[in-house]
Amino acid sequence: MASREGTKEAEYGMAKRKRLSARELDLESPCAARIYDAFLGGNHNFGVERRFVERAEEALPGITESYRENRAFLRRTVEYLISRGIRQFLDIGSGTPTIGHVHDIAERRTNDFRVLYVDNEPLTVMHSSRLLTEEPRAEIVLADLREPDSVLRAAAEQLDLDRPIALLFSAVLHHIPDEDDPLSLVDTYQQALAPDSHVVISHVTASMSPEHMHVLDELYAESADPLFPRGSDRIDALFGDFELLLPGTGALTRWRPDPESTTTAPRYPILHGGLAHKKHPKVWRTLSAHSLGSLAGKQQQQTGQHGHDPGPQPSELYTGVLGQQSEKQRAGTATDVDPRLGDRRGAGDPARMQPGDGEVEQPRPRPSGAEPDHRPDHERDRHVQRHHGVSE
Repeated sequence: MASREGTKEAEYGMAKRKRLSARELDLESPCAARIYDAFLGGNHNFGVERRFVERAEEALPGITESYRENRAFLRRTVEYLISRGIRQFLDIGSGTPTIGHVHDIAERRTNDFRVLYVDNEPLTVMHSSRLLTEEPRAEIVLADLREPDSVLRAAAEQLDLDRPIALLFSAVLHHIPDEDDPLSLVDTYQQALAPDSHVVISHVTASMSPEHMHVLDELYAESADPLFPRGSDRIDALFGDFELLLPGTGALTRWRPDPESTTTAPRYPILHGGLAHKKHPKVWRTLSAHSLGSLAGKQQQQTGQHGHDPGPQPSELYTGVLGQQSEKQRAGTATDVDPRLGDRRGAGDPARMQPGDGEVEQPRPRPSGAEPDHRPDHERDRHVQRHHGVSE
């Protein structure tokens, strides 16, 4: 499978390659930000982008749904992160923040949040600045994803890098060619983040049918932002040493779908993604595989369920979830996170546990008179970490 995907990566997307950069204003070529806005039904695009969408729909009827699935995936991940106590978001390659973007999602859940949008297209940033005029909790800067030092300096002015941040790469890394080393770029951003930070990635996959990939590649080759599709294992590698959260990586529609959702599989499975968490290094240096297994066993006794999210044993993570597992999944390196291994700052739950120096503390008792937690089991903050020493 890996070799077939590698062949696709080499074969597709070779025509008219242009670099993604903070560039001069170009209204003649469709750009990725405005193409996305047009697919979502937004108003911040031009005829050239609308014609792009029309051509795409003619060639691949229903392809618009794939772009909307990506936006729905973004919504679900942001809602999840808010529920975990994350209040800072760094959205790189954000496009125009309309049609349910990060600050819109966050403000429905909390008033305490900050968002920094980053994009390299001047007109997109200009439009976005106007849209955000009356939103003091969100800003946008003109910067290049491939210049992490500049982006991180801007982030340090708007966000607190000593506290957890959600790093969002929503449908942008597939516009970065291999020559710019997206793996190292993402790692540079990840290393700058505090423990308990998260990274969200969605990326065009080379696993789609050759016919569909050829159509998209030809369309984007005529745009300012050509495509560089990658195989699922290479996309998974972008998460680096962050710990993948259940249900792992795969088609976006399968990542924690809404309870009322009836979508089982996308018509065009062009996007692959997931969400991962930055662990606490002190805890991971001291906790053994045996202690992690014990934690998982206790959690299993509490829930009475096997392999159910949250609370599976480390050896059960991903089994049968997405059908075909990546190398990382087969190696048992994809995990969810147990709050006993590190508190979510700002989550406001007095029963959360703090990491100790080599010990896992018992939960602190709730204050007298505190309301009991009546949330269903699947909504509580209970996750299980994995460790390389845990055998399958």
